[in-house]
Amino acid sequence: MSTYCHTSKKYILYFFQNRLVCIIILLIMGCCSNFQGQNIDTLNTSWFKKILNSENKYNNDWNFEEEDDFRLDQKKHPSLKNEFDLGALLYIENKISRGNLESIKAPFNRYNSAQIGIKKYIKTIESPKKYFNFQLGLGTTFHHLNLGKNEAIVLDDTITFFKSSKEIRKNFMRFHYLTVPLKLNFKPLPSKKKTFQIGASIQYHLLVNGKYELKFKELNNSKKISTLGKLHHQNHFISSRIQLSYKKIGVYVENGITSISTIFQSPYSLSFGIVLCSYH
Repeated sequence: MSTYCHTSKKYILYFFQNRLVCIIILLIMGCCSNFQGQNIDTLNTSWFKKILNSENKYNNDWNFEEEDDFRLDQKKHPSLKNEFDLGALLYIENKISRGNLESIKAPFNRYNSAQIGIKKYIKTIESPKKYFNFQLGLGTTFHHLNLGKNEAIVLDDTITFFKSSKEIRKNFMRFHYLTVPLKLNFKPLPSKKKTFQIGASIQYHLLVNGKYELKFKELNNSKKISTLGKLHHQNHFISSRIQLSYKKIGVYVENGITSISTIFQSPYSLSFGIVLCSYH
């Protein structure tokens, strides 16, 4: 008896379950047909047609089949990217503009002293016709003064030089600067990548460190004397530069505008040499 009652309930539940599934399917179909009808009505409304027209209008504006206009906007004009320069280095009594190129009293080998610079230009602003551009860069500069046979004693308030009797192997002063160049370039043929270019720049140099190093041989033993510090050089100085370049090579002349040393009488740096260029 208990089994029969259980079977009766099972079939009753099965009957209502089938009917419930059919009702749910009918409701879903009705909702779908209603939703489709609403979409058709919506598409026929005037405001939705305006939206479609506006979208088509914007799509036409972004039509990349018009290749001429797109290429014209994307055309790039070559501009200077990197510079590496190597040149002779002198310390002189005055600026070039005053016509006095006499060397200062500090003894160093002018034929073996050098300036080395590496610069990267990070911002370029071009004129409308591309003949001129203004560039901002960042780089580093090294001043290497070869003292030859003249040994130096660096004190707190002065530097003393004297002829050394040691068997000298290396004897130099080296200064490392952080350099920020502001450069104006003129290009007669701006559309050509490998072109003649004239550059004029003002460069700010911030002293990072200085070093005096003397290596010599004594009694068959190698010895070394090294002094680190500013070595009586200014914390910063400013220089001006003229540069002529063609393709990837050029020449430059650079002269200090402000004094570079704190103990010598009005010394200014003077450097001239070659520069290697790369372009965007």
